[in-house]
Amino acid sequence: LLLAQRGAVATAGEWCKALWSLSPLEDPLGCRYFIDHYLLLNKEYHYLIELSKSPLMTCYRQWYTLGLALGTVLSYLRLENPQSAREELVRTFKYHAHSLASLFVDKLRGDPSLTQGLDTQADSAQVLETKAYGTRFGISWQKPEDLSFLNAELTNLFKEFQAHKREIAPAVFQEDITANPFFVEGIPVSLLRFSVLSEESPVMASIPTSVWSNHEVYEF
Repeated sequence: LLLAQRGAVATAGEWCKALWSLSPLEDPLGCRYFIDHYLLLNKEYHYLIELSKSPLMTCYRQWYTLGLALGTVLSYLRLENPQSAREELVRTFKYHAHSLASLFVDKLRGDPSLTQGLDTQADSAQVLETKAYGTRFGISWQKPEDLSFLNAELTNLFKEFQAHKREIAPAVFQEDITANPFFVEGIPVSLLRFSVLSEESPVMASIPTSVWSNHEVYEF
């Protein structure tokens, strides 16, 4: 974050890769929640697409984050491949329909009636991840043609969902994770750590109050 603030975006991107490579499965710093931002700024579209096809993204649902999913969609658009972008957005919808519903209404000014049944079902981890992505949505999705594509395709997907022609994946965690050291209050520790380190007020405000009251949280 500090490197990016100083204008060293390329260096920030390389550091993201390095930090994630130290522990790709645990990802203690939550690199998977923001690496897409720097890859897009550096125009590393092919890298992002290949990352989305890696075993991490295809075998472990938690690693197919909202940012990496939409970043892949945008990468295909940048490479003038709308068909692949459309297919990737369908995949994104399957796993992040709740987050897309929020972005559709808040960022794209889409019809709220199309998101009925999705707008109130998100768990605390989904809300936090969506809020984190929303803070940089405008930076990634700047071009009018990209926004038009996203709006039109999501409108179709939500219409299909309302008509029961489109299904979404069930909740990620069916088992009890209360004793899992990688989660706090059902939220991945790496996502909480990233949210606190981001120092973004809207993101930190989305952290459940129980996290602050029941656990020791330090700004570092």
